[in-house]
Parts: sequence; C-alpha cells; structure tokens
Amino acid sequence: MKFKKFTTLHAMADEKDQLIEIRPGFWNVRHSFKVLTGIVDIETRMSVIQLKNGNVLVVNTIPLKDSVKQQLDNLTANGSKIEGVLGTHSFHTLAFSDF
Repeated sequence: MKFKKFTTLHAMADEKDQLIEIRPGFWNVRHSFKVLTGIVDIETRMSVIQLKNGNVLVVNTIPLKDSVKQQLDNLTANGSKIEGVLGTHSFHTLAFSDF
C-alpha cells in the first residue's frame, strides 16, 4: 500500500484528510475542527502507531472521510489489527461513535 511520505511535519501544511506516513510505523491525518460557530478552524489530528506485534494503536479519532477509512481499513485488515483507541482530551472523543 502506498502512502505519501514526508520527513517533516511542515511538509504536511496543505495535506488534510489523507493518511500520511511520517516515519515507518507512524501515520498521521489532519482534519478540520471548527470552533466559534464554525468560524475558526483549529484543526485536529489522528495518529496511527504500529506496535511491535504488528497491530496498531489509534490516538485521537477524527471523522473519517471515505478515502481515509479505506486506507485505515487496508492498514488494519478492516479494523481487526486495531489493538486500542485512545483519546487524549475530551475533544478527541467526539468522533469515537463514528469511528
């Protein structure tokens, strides 16, 4: 499976709603998160970390666009390799039910 690869987070400045491989075994996807009645986009991120056993840990879920869901399904064998999902702040739990 092919993912875009970047060596710095700065290179991701214009990449949203795409699963980006930051380094081997670590992927990140950025998504809009608007506050103040949709005026200010402070963005949010979801990270996917491959564990030593080959399974993955998902940190901070986001609403998944179809293309990201397909990439994540391919990476995790339709979710069967997801060992855990972690929300680091209450805002990051807003997409748990959709995820």
